[in-house]
Amino acid sequence: MAQFGVFLIPAAGHPFYRLGTSMLGYDIWARSHGPSALVGITDAASLKRWLGFAPSYGLHCTIAGGALTYDPADRAEILARLGWIAGRTAPFTLVNGRIDGSFHATPRVLVAGFDSPDEAISRLHRQVVTMISPLRTGRVPSRDALQEGRLQAIYQLTGEAWALEHFAPHWSLLVDLPDQAAWDTAHAALTERLGLFRDERSRTLAVSDIHLVEKGDDGFFTVAASFPLTGPA
Repeated sequence: MAQFGVFLIPAAGHPFYRLGTSMLGYDIWARSHGPSALVGITDAASLKRWLGFAPSYGLHCTIAGGALTYDPADRAEILARLGWIAGRTAPFTLVNGRIDGSFHATPRVLVAGFDSPDEAISRLHRQVVTMISPLRTGRVPSRDALQEGRLQAIYQLTGEAWALEHFAPHWSLLVDLPDQAAWDTAHAALTERLGLFRDERSRTLAVSDIHLVEKGDDGFFTVAASFPLTGPA
């Protein structure tokens, strides 16, 4: 089975991408690896645990998938459906970039968030999760399977609990923090030491493409195909 996801990925030259990538230690565009810019904020074993699986995905916002598996024979159909969606979606802009302390999994995770004033990102998500996710054959085990009520119903429908009306767009930076103190330490390092979101350009993100990514044999994701958003404004 193939493990695909549909991601938003900033341009390689965007300041948020450069800083986030240096922190994760993996550049999904260049397919290159390096030490995390957070080296030194804690011991090496703890930092590896704090980062968790985040580096393998590269800096991104999941629109759908990432942990979903598909039959490789359906690749052409997935590409065709993504092309259809992209051709009917206009480029849009995300604003107010920040570390999102209100995210539902805080303080276990530390994520960045942007606002979508016209809710374009939610409309894009709904199209992808209802047109691409139904082709899945399974998913990587996760905490999503333990949800109850409406979240469990969404999980059964889409393979992801935090989808549809519960979709919370985010950019995972650290995904396995032990407590609030570790979250505070990482937050301070990102904002004070690395200067995350210090300048206005890093807090605004123009979205003009969506990307199909695929997990490789080495466990890291790469961009398999990109689709420009060409729909009417």
